Amino acid sequence: MIQLSGAGKRFGHKLLFENLDWLITSSDHIGLVGGNGTGKTTLMKILAGVDSLDYGSLTVYARFYCVLEPLFHVPPSAFWPKPEVESTLVRVRFRSRPPIEVPDEARFFELVRAAFGQRRKSLSNALATAYEGDRSLASRVLTAARLAGARRGETLEMEEFAHLARADAKVRDRVGLDGGE
Repeated sequence: MIQLSGAGKRFGHKLLFENLDWLITSSDHIGLVGGNGTGKTTLMKILAGVDSLDYGSLTVYARFYCVLEPLFHVPPSAFWPKPEVESTLVRVRFRSRPPIEVPDEARFFELVRAAFGQRRKSLSNALATAYEGDRSLASRVLTAARLAGARRGETLEMEEFAHLARADAKVRDRVGLDGGE
């Protein structure tokens, strides 16, 4: 499954997409349809890791569940009418298992969503939402994960999100919070 929540992308002052929500399962076959310049190619490049989101969690979700392989670029001249952007053909293969281990997959993605949930916010501020506003608890988890609270969600690699999820499980266990709260 690939889940995207509240993602957006801009090129300068041009907004390609915003507040994009998407859920894809392994049985889905997806086609993107839209006019020139609407962000279809950019979204596929983001999935493949060739480009990045301005904000959002799509890359983490996609790489957790899929191997994304950019195959080749398709020039604008291959299309009619000719778009103003280059396209990339991407092979998407669902993994048999994720590349990282996390104690609780649902909680992992809650933390990912929280880290990307408030644009331009530090991890300390953004993650507080995952702890019902408890900044002290968010700080304890970041310290346990050895992550600087001043960083932003978009600077974390997937393995760092896994460290965060493991630290979250340990700290929540220590303070008596279970996964159901």
